[in-house]
Amino acid sequence: MMPMTRTIQIIHPDGFTRTYRQEGELKDTHETIAQRAFDEWNHGSACEVKDFLSAKCRSLSVGDFVGIGAAFLMVKGCGFEMVKLAYVNGVLDSIRADVAKGAPLSAMAAIHEATSEPVWRHIESI
Repeated sequence: MMPMTRTIQIIHPDGFTRTYRQEGELKDTHETIAQRAFDEWNHGSACEVKDFLSAKCRSLSVGDFVGIGAAFLMVKGCGFEMVKLAYVNGVLDSIRADVAKGAPLSAMAAIHEATSEPVWRHIESI
């Protein structure tokens, strides 16, 4: 087994983003890495990482994203769905536009209304 460290992005559509380092194996699939991130970024999992605990943020949940290099997975009710970067951009831009118009911050509504057009400007590059 080849241990390695990856840079992972945690993205909540309500504006929270964080990059952290995750230990894993070279052979790990995107789904395995995303599941580990889900466990590491959830209160009460007994797997919480220091970055999560010090961020004092909410747990990962449905509609949030896990970035693994250039790949992005959206948390679903059960498992994950691979999504394109443009989709992540659309979600983030839609939420910012709604908030700018005075609408309450509603991540789930923004996910359903997201387009694939905007250029990604929100999340730092790895």
